[in-house]
Amino acid sequence: MRTTEVPIGSVVVGIDAARSSACALDWAADRAALDHRDLVLVHGTGHPAVEAVPSAGMGRPDPFELYDDLASAGRAILHRATTRVVLRQPGLNVHQAVVRLDAGQALVGLSDRAEMIVVGSRGRGHLLSLVLGSVSEDVAGLAACPVVVVRPQHEARPRAGVLVGTDGASDSVTVLATAFHEAWLRAAPLTVVHTLWDAVPPQPPRHAARTVEGAAVAVRRSLASTVAPLAERYPDVRVAIELGRGLPPESLLAAAADQDLVVVGHHQRHGFDRLTHGSVALAVLEHATTPVVIVPIGRRATTPHS
Repeated sequence: MRTTEVPIGSVVVGIDAARSSACALDWAADRAALDHRDLVLVHGTGHPAVEAVPSAGMGRPDPFELYDDLASAGRAILHRATTRVVLRQPGLNVHQAVVRLDAGQALVGLSDRAEMIVVGSRGRGHLLSLVLGSVSEDVAGLAACPVVVVRPQHEARPRAGVLVGTDGASDSVTVLATAFHEAWLRAAPLTVVHTLWDAVPPQPPRHAARTVEGAAVAVRRSLASTVAPLAERYPDVRVAIELGRGLPPESLLAAAADQDLVVVGHHQRHGFDRLTHGSVALAVLEHATTPVVIVPIGRRATTPHS
Protein backbone atom coordinates (compact mmCIF):
# COMPACT_ATOMS: atom_id res chain seq x y z
CA MET A 1 0.00 0.00 0.00
CA ARG A 2 1.37 3.43 -0.92
CA THR A 3 1.42 6.31 1.54
CA THR A 4 -1.30 8.13 -0.39
CA GLU A 5 -3.66 5.22 0.24
CA VAL A 6 -3.52 5.61 4.01
CA PRO A 7 -6.64 7.52 5.15
CA ILE A 8 -5.76 10.93 6.54
CA GLY A 9 -6.17 11.08 10.32
CA SER A 10 -5.83 7.34 10.87
CA VAL A 11 -4.26 5.64 13.86
CA VAL A 12 -1.27 3.76 12.40
CA VAL A 13 0.34 0.85 14.22
CA GLY A 14 3.53 -1.00 13.38
CA ILE A 15 3.10 -4.78 13.33
CA ASP A 16 5.58 -7.64 13.43
CA ALA A 17 5.57 -11.08 15.05
CA ALA A 18 6.76 -9.92 18.49
CA ARG A 19 4.69 -9.91 21.68
CA SER A 20 5.28 -6.18 22.05
CA SER A 21 3.58 -5.72 18.69
CA ALA A 22 0.43 -7.42 19.98
CA CYS A 23 0.34 -5.08 22.99
CA ALA A 24 0.68 -2.08 20.68
CA LEU A 25 -2.01 -3.47 18.39
CA ASP A 26 -4.55 -3.82 21.21
CA TRP A 27 -3.80 -0.32 22.47
CA ALA A 28 -4.07 1.17 18.97
CA ALA A 29 -7.36 -0.62 18.25
CA ASP A 30 -8.91 0.68 21.47
CA ARG A 31 -7.60 4.21 20.79
CA ALA A 32 -8.94 4.25 17.22
CA ALA A 33 -12.35 3.06 18.45
CA LEU A 34 -12.45 5.73 21.16
CA ASP A 35 -11.81 8.51 18.64
CA HIS A 36 -13.86 6.96 15.78
CA ARG A 37 -10.84 6.74 13.48
CA ASP A 38 -9.66 4.19 10.95
CA LEU A 39 -6.85 1.85 11.99
CA VAL A 40 -3.96 1.12 9.63
CA LEU A 41 -1.75 -1.91 10.28
CA VAL A 42 1.73 -1.49 8.80
CA HIS A 43 4.42 -4.11 8.30
CA GLY A 44 7.81 -3.13 6.90
CA THR A 45 9.62 -5.86 4.96
CA GLY A 46 12.90 -3.99 4.69
CA HIS A 47 14.89 -3.81 1.45
CA PRO A 48 16.01 -7.10 -0.09
CA ALA A 49 19.80 -7.01 -0.41
CA VAL A 50 19.79 -6.43 -4.16
CA GLU A 51 23.30 -4.97 -4.08
CA ALA A 52 24.59 -8.18 -2.56
CA VAL A 53 22.92 -10.23 -5.31
CA PRO A 54 24.14 -8.86 -8.67
CA SER A 55 22.15 -11.32 -10.73
CA ALA A 56 19.90 -14.32 -10.24
CA GLY A 57 21.06 -17.70 -11.45
CA MET A 58 23.51 -20.49 -10.69
CA GLY A 59 22.60 -20.72 -7.03
CA ARG A 60 22.10 -17.00 -6.43
CA PRO A 61 18.71 -16.06 -4.93
CA ASP A 62 16.43 -13.85 -6.98
CA PRO A 63 15.94 -10.58 -5.02
CA PHE A 64 12.44 -10.18 -6.45
CA GLU A 65 11.48 -13.63 -5.23
CA LEU A 66 12.96 -12.72 -1.86
CA TYR A 67 10.78 -9.62 -1.69
CA ASP A 68 7.71 -11.65 -2.69
CA ASP A 69 8.45 -14.07 0.16
CA LEU A 70 8.88 -11.21 2.66
CA ALA A 71 5.71 -9.53 1.46
CA SER A 72 3.77 -12.79 1.67
CA ALA A 73 4.97 -13.33 5.24
CA GLY A 74 4.04 -9.74 6.07
CA ARG A 75 0.53 -10.16 4.67
CA ALA A 76 0.09 -13.29 6.81
CA ILE A 77 1.15 -11.35 9.92
CA LEU A 78 -1.28 -8.53 9.10
CA HIS A 79 -4.09 -11.01 8.43
CA ARG A 80 -3.68 -12.48 11.91
CA ALA A 81 -3.48 -8.98 13.38
CA THR A 82 -6.66 -7.93 11.59
CA THR A 83 -8.50 -10.94 12.99
CA ARG A 84 -7.37 -9.95 16.49
CA VAL A 85 -8.60 -6.37 15.96
CA VAL A 86 -11.99 -7.44 14.58
CA LEU A 87 -12.58 -9.68 17.58
CA ARG A 88 -11.59 -6.86 19.95
CA GLN A 89 -13.27 -3.91 18.17
CA PRO A 90 -15.84 -5.31 15.69
CA GLY A 91 -16.96 -1.93 14.32
CA LEU A 92 -13.49 -0.63 13.43
CA ASN A 93 -12.41 0.12 9.84
CA VAL A 94 -9.09 -1.68 9.42
CA HIS A 95 -6.57 -1.18 6.60
CA GLN A 96 -3.38 -3.10 5.88
CA ALA A 97 -0.09 -1.91 4.41
CA VAL A 98 2.92 -4.08 3.60
CA VAL A 99 5.68 -1.58 2.80
CA ARG A 100 9.02 -2.28 1.12
CA LEU A 101 10.91 -0.28 3.72
CA ASP A 102 12.36 -0.84 7.17
CA ALA A 103 9.64 -0.59 9.79
CA GLY A 104 10.92 2.71 11.22
CA GLN A 105 11.23 4.33 7.80
CA ALA A 106 7.76 3.16 6.83
CA LEU A 107 6.11 4.57 9.95
CA VAL A 108 7.95 7.90 9.78
CA GLY A 109 6.94 8.18 6.13
CA LEU A 110 3.27 7.66 7.03
CA SER A 111 3.34 10.11 9.93
CA ASP A 112 2.48 13.14 7.78
CA ARG A 113 -0.95 11.62 7.11
CA ALA A 114 -1.52 9.84 10.41
CA GLU A 115 -3.21 11.25 13.48
CA MET A 116 -1.04 9.03 15.66
CA ILE A 117 1.60 6.32 15.30
CA VAL A 118 1.64 3.41 17.78
CA VAL A 119 4.61 1.10 18.25
CA GLY A 120 5.61 -1.59 20.71
CA SER A 121 8.92 -1.77 22.55
CA ARG A 122 10.92 -4.83 23.53
CA GLY A 123 13.48 -3.10 25.72
CA ARG A 124 13.43 -1.22 29.00
CA GLY A 125 16.15 0.84 30.57
CA HIS A 126 19.27 2.62 29.37
CA LEU A 127 21.26 -0.55 28.64
CA LEU A 128 18.54 -1.80 26.32
CA SER A 129 18.15 1.50 24.45
CA LEU A 130 19.59 0.01 21.27
CA VAL A 131 16.76 -2.53 21.28
CA LEU A 132 14.27 0.23 21.98
CA GLY A 133 15.89 2.43 19.34
CA SER A 134 15.62 -0.13 16.55
CA VAL A 135 12.11 1.13 15.75
CA SER A 136 10.25 2.88 18.53
CA GLU A 137 12.93 5.41 19.48
CA ASP A 138 13.62 6.30 15.86
CA VAL A 139 9.94 6.78 15.08
CA ALA A 140 9.30 8.78 18.26
CA GLY A 141 12.22 11.06 17.48
CA LEU A 142 11.42 11.72 13.82
CA ALA A 143 7.67 11.34 13.21
CA ALA A 144 5.54 14.35 12.26
CA CYS A 145 2.64 13.29 14.49
CA PRO A 146 2.35 12.07 18.10
CA VAL A 147 3.90 8.64 18.67
CA VAL A 148 2.76 6.22 21.37
CA VAL A 149 5.20 3.60 22.67
CA VAL A 150 3.49 0.69 24.43
CA ARG A 151 5.51 -1.72 26.54
CA PRO A 152 4.61 -5.35 27.22
CA GLN A 153 5.15 -4.65 30.95
CA HIS A 154 2.11 -2.36 30.98
CA GLU A 155 -0.75 -4.04 32.84
CA ALA A 156 -4.39 -3.44 32.03
CA ARG A 157 -5.70 -2.35 35.43
CA PRO A 158 -7.49 0.67 36.88
CA ARG A 159 -5.21 3.69 36.89
CA ALA A 160 -5.30 7.35 37.83
CA GLY A 161 -5.67 9.01 34.42
CA VAL A 162 -3.41 10.97 32.08
CA LEU A 163 -0.16 12.68 33.11
CA VAL A 164 1.49 15.41 31.05
CA GLY A 165 4.86 17.03 31.62
CA THR A 166 5.36 20.64 30.57
CA ASP A 167 8.25 23.09 30.77
CA GLY A 168 5.87 26.05 30.70
CA ALA A 169 7.12 27.33 27.32
CA SER A 170 4.62 28.78 24.85
CA ASP A 171 5.14 25.96 22.36
CA SER A 172 4.20 23.38 25.01
CA VAL A 173 0.53 24.15 24.28
CA THR A 174 0.64 21.46 21.58
CA VAL A 175 1.66 18.91 24.20
CA LEU A 176 -1.07 20.04 26.60
CA ALA A 177 -3.67 19.91 23.81
CA THR A 178 -2.77 16.30 23.08
CA ALA A 179 -2.99 15.41 26.77
CA PHE A 180 -6.38 17.08 27.14
CA HIS A 181 -7.70 15.21 24.13
CA GLU A 182 -6.49 11.85 25.46
CA ALA A 183 -8.01 12.52 28.88
CA TRP A 184 -11.29 13.60 27.29
CA LEU A 185 -11.48 10.44 25.18
CA ARG A 186 -11.07 8.27 28.29
CA ALA A 187 -13.24 10.40 30.63
CA ALA A 188 -10.11 10.45 32.80
CA PRO A 189 -8.59 13.15 35.02
CA LEU A 190 -5.54 15.03 33.78
CA THR A 191 -2.50 15.91 35.89
CA VAL A 192 -0.22 18.67 34.58
CA VAL A 193 3.31 18.42 36.04
CA HIS A 194 5.98 21.10 35.91
CA THR A 195 9.32 20.49 37.61
CA LEU A 196 11.11 23.40 39.26
CA TRP A 197 14.53 22.04 38.43
CA ASP A 198 16.27 25.32 37.58
CA ALA A 199 13.95 27.96 38.98
CA VAL A 200 15.96 28.79 42.11
CA PRO A 201 19.57 30.06 41.90
CA PRO A 202 21.88 29.48 44.89
CA GLN A 203 21.02 31.88 47.74
CA PRO A 204 21.67 32.28 51.46
CA PRO A 205 19.49 29.84 53.49
CA ARG A 206 17.36 32.58 55.05
CA HIS A 207 16.21 33.69 51.59
CA ALA A 208 15.90 30.30 49.91
CA ALA A 209 12.52 29.21 51.26
CA ARG A 210 10.92 32.55 50.37
CA THR A 211 12.37 32.42 46.84
CA VAL A 212 11.19 28.85 46.30
CA GLU A 213 7.69 29.76 47.41
CA GLY A 214 7.61 32.84 45.18
CA ALA A 215 8.87 30.91 42.13
CA ALA A 216 6.28 28.19 42.70
CA VAL A 217 3.42 30.71 42.89
CA ALA A 218 4.57 32.41 39.69
CA VAL A 219 4.92 29.12 37.81
CA ARG A 220 1.53 27.87 38.99
CA ARG A 221 -0.16 31.09 37.84
CA SER A 222 1.55 30.87 34.46
CA LEU A 223 0.50 27.24 34.01
CA ALA A 224 -3.07 28.00 35.06
CA SER A 225 -3.19 30.75 32.44
CA THR A 226 -1.89 28.37 29.75
CA VAL A 227 -4.25 25.57 30.74
CA ALA A 228 -7.37 27.75 31.00
CA PRO A 229 -8.30 27.87 27.26
CA LEU A 230 -7.92 24.10 26.95
CA ALA A 231 -9.94 23.53 30.12
CA GLU A 232 -12.68 25.66 28.57
CA ARG A 233 -12.54 23.59 25.36
CA TYR A 234 -12.68 20.35 27.37
CA PRO A 235 -14.98 21.22 30.29
CA ASP A 236 -15.50 17.56 31.24
CA VAL A 237 -11.80 16.99 31.98
CA ARG A 238 -10.81 17.39 35.63
CA VAL A 239 -7.41 19.07 35.76
CA ALA A 240 -4.83 19.24 38.54
CA ILE A 241 -1.58 21.22 38.37
CA GLU A 242 1.34 19.79 40.34
CA LEU A 243 4.83 21.22 40.82
CA GLY A 244 7.78 18.90 41.34
CA ARG A 245 11.36 19.53 42.45
CA GLY A 246 14.53 18.03 41.04
CA LEU A 247 15.19 16.65 37.56
CA PRO A 248 12.18 16.63 35.18
CA PRO A 249 12.54 12.96 34.10
CA GLU A 250 12.69 11.76 37.71
CA SER A 251 9.68 13.87 38.65
CA LEU A 252 7.61 12.53 35.76
CA LEU A 253 8.66 8.92 36.24
CA ALA A 254 7.81 9.06 39.94
CA ALA A 255 4.26 10.10 39.08
CA ALA A 256 3.87 7.87 36.00
CA ALA A 257 3.53 4.39 37.47
CA ASP A 258 -0.18 4.68 38.30
CA GLN A 259 -1.20 6.54 35.13
CA ASP A 260 -3.02 5.29 32.06
CA LEU A 261 -0.84 7.42 29.82
CA VAL A 262 2.11 9.81 30.03
CA VAL A 263 2.41 12.67 27.52
CA VAL A 264 5.67 14.53 26.90
CA GLY A 265 6.95 16.86 24.20
CA HIS A 266 10.00 16.49 21.99
CA HIS A 267 11.73 19.31 20.09
CA GLN A 268 12.54 17.82 16.71
CA ARG A 269 16.00 18.55 15.45
CA HIS A 270 17.82 15.39 14.46
CA GLY A 271 15.85 12.79 16.35
CA PHE A 272 17.03 11.73 19.80
CA ASP A 273 20.68 12.10 20.77
CA ARG A 274 21.50 8.58 21.97
CA LEU A 275 25.04 9.54 22.98
CA THR A 276 24.04 12.06 25.63
CA HIS A 277 20.48 10.91 26.36
CA GLY A 278 19.77 14.53 27.26
CA SER A 279 16.13 14.58 26.22
CA VAL A 280 13.48 14.48 28.92
CA ALA A 281 11.21 12.68 26.46
CA LEU A 282 13.82 10.01 25.78
CA ALA A 283 14.51 9.47 29.48
CA VAL A 284 10.79 8.97 30.16
CA LEU A 285 10.47 6.77 27.09
CA GLU A 286 13.29 4.49 28.20
CA HIS A 287 12.18 3.97 31.79
CA ALA A 288 8.39 4.31 32.01
CA THR A 289 6.31 1.12 32.01
CA THR A 290 3.06 2.89 31.17
CA PRO A 291 2.34 3.91 27.53
CA VAL A 292 4.13 7.13 26.59
CA VAL A 293 2.98 9.67 23.99
CA ILE A 294 5.79 11.67 22.39
CA VAL A 295 4.43 14.88 20.84
CA PRO A 296 6.61 16.66 18.26
CA ILE A 297 6.83 20.32 19.26
CA GLY A 298 6.72 22.81 16.44
CA ARG A 299 4.92 20.51 14.01
CA ARG A 300 1.35 19.65 14.91
CA ALA A 301 -0.59 17.97 17.72
CA THR A 302 -3.52 15.61 18.01
CA THR A 303 -6.60 16.94 16.26
CA PRO A 304 -8.33 19.05 18.92
CA HIS A 305 -11.86 18.44 20.12
CA SER A 306 -14.26 21.06 18.89
